[in-house]
Amino acid sequence: MKLIIKDGMVSRNTPSSSEKALCLALHTSYVDGVATNVYLTKDDELVIYQKDNIENNPIKEQTLSSLQLFNLGSRVKPHFLISLKRALEIFKTTKKKLILNVVDHGSKNSKYISKLLTLTNHYPEVNLYLKSSNQQLVEQLNKKKNKQKVGAVITTYDSPFWLLSLDFYSLNTTNVDIKEALNQLAIGKILMVENIDSKEELNHIHHYYGCYSHSVYVISPLSFIISRYFHKEL
Repeated sequence: MKLIIKDGMVSRNTPSSSEKALCLALHTSYVDGVATNVYLTKDDELVIYQKDNIENNPIKEQTLSSLQLFNLGSRVKPHFLISLKRALEIFKTTKKKLILNVVDHGSKNSKYISKLLTLTNHYPEVNLYLKSSNQQLVEQLNKKKNKQKVGAVITTYDSPFWLLSLDFYSLNTTNVDIKEALNQLAIGKILMVENIDSKEELNHIHHYYGCYSHSVYVISPLSFIISRYFHKEL
């Protein structure tokens, strides 16, 4: 299985979604990539972050310059929000995967998608995956993509996303049509399983999808889960 760390390799002095967290993930041999969220700021800049706000300030309602005033780290080890462009620069020299969750921006969705595809088109060397739980966004991405891989976040058993021909499907371990997931794996699609935080969930994935392990990506926010799997401790 491919092992993906959510928001980078985090430690006491390295916060989620920081530049150092991304770099540490790239230099960790058993990590195959990083998954995070991408947002459009008030002044139409693309940034990556673990959630939609910083200290209760919605990212979509703030300018990039104001957001970069927040210290995400500590007084001793300061860290600041980084742009998507900076993240792409970091990933362009590696084959590791960058998986971006594309979130609903309401009336700004068209501008959001346009800027996202325009920017990422300048980085064809990046192993980039774009996913969303919003059907409109998924359809726009799938129609306009270039070298990016596009997928959908499956949240219900009878999700209409299974009817769309996409590069991959992202799901959790509950409320999932296992038969349909296996059908997609059988025809060469990629399956991502999100929010894995226990040995039991990994065992669940092995039980159902083990024979397609080369096409299954496990996404976990916990580096020790990924490390233990890699070192065969689970």
